[in-house]
Amino acid sequence: MIHIVKVDWSGKDAAGEDYRLHAAPELVARGLMVNVPTLIQYPNGRIETGNQVKITPSGLAFLKREAPVELREPEGRA
Repeated sequence: MIHIVKVDWSGKDAAGEDYRLHAAPELVARGLMVNVPTLIQYPNGRIETGNQVKITPSGLAFLKREAPVELREPEGRA
C-alpha cells in the first residue's frame, strides 16, 4: 500500500513537518541525512511527489558531538 501524506497549502503536515525541503547535498554525501521521496496530497486533492528529510543515526551522533553547548539540554526534558 502506498502511503500519502496530507499537507496544507504550504506543504506541511499536521505535525508541522515540511515536505518541500531537501537535505543539503554535502550532508547526504557524508551520510548524515537522507532525502526520502514521498507522495503528498494538498487540500484540493492534488497529489505530488514531495520530500521527507530524515537524519541518520550517524547524523544524530554528529549533532550530539558538534552542537554548541548553549543549544544542548544536558538535563533533558520530562
